[in-house]
Amino acid sequence: MKKVVIGIVALGLFMAWPVYGQNVIGNSGLEDSAPGFWSLLGGTVGSASADTAKSGFKSFKITKDAVTGTVRGWESVDNANLYWNNAGTGTFSVSAWVKTATVNTAPATDDAKIGVVFTFNNATGTELATTTLWADQTTASTSWTELTGAVILSEAPEQVFIKLIMGKDATGTVYFDGIGCNTADSWTMGVFNSGAEEVDGWMSWYSSSAGGNTR
Repeated sequence: MKKVVIGIVALGLFMAWPVYGQNVIGNSGLEDSAPGFWSLLGGTVGSASADTAKSGFKSFKITKDAVTGTVRGWESVDNANLYWNNAGTGTFSVSAWVKTATVNTAPATDDAKIGVVFTFNNATGTELATTTLWADQTTASTSWTELTGAVILSEAPEQVFIKLIMGKDATGTVYFDGIGCNTADSWTMGVFNSGAEEVDGWMSWYSSSAGGNTR
């Protein structure tokens, strides 16, 4: 009798699960194509685009047909200690690949510029350092170009945020890919979903089995 009762309870739970259970897997149907670990900054002018990419299949895209009241773009989550990250001290190498299409040229102020902003804060949110890599706007359209820079920190940051921006007076289309941020001498952190490849709620990983990379 005990076995029969247990079996009925188990069957009842199984049958009730689709009705009353909550799916713990976020974006389980992959309907949300927004890039994971990033959010739109200032409006809905960005997308994870398959138009062009420096590597992989996608890149971060921002399009502005006219000036706007605020900066537009993408903002990352805090990458400092995210999962296996453990941002340290020393010299950070920062980088990004950028491609522009019919953007405004010769910007007179930062409000008309396009760039990548790296911000390092302590645990209370007080800024330790900020650096910006500005895109080339001497011409309206450029092919993929790598922007690089460095930041020296004597204190390990507890917060690291990256913004991919078009200033409020900037116009045109820009693509960002391969965002990099790591201590130069040894690995302490990386930028999650640095190329807009992973959709919200999912990650991918690579192995070098069989003499090549598999996904």
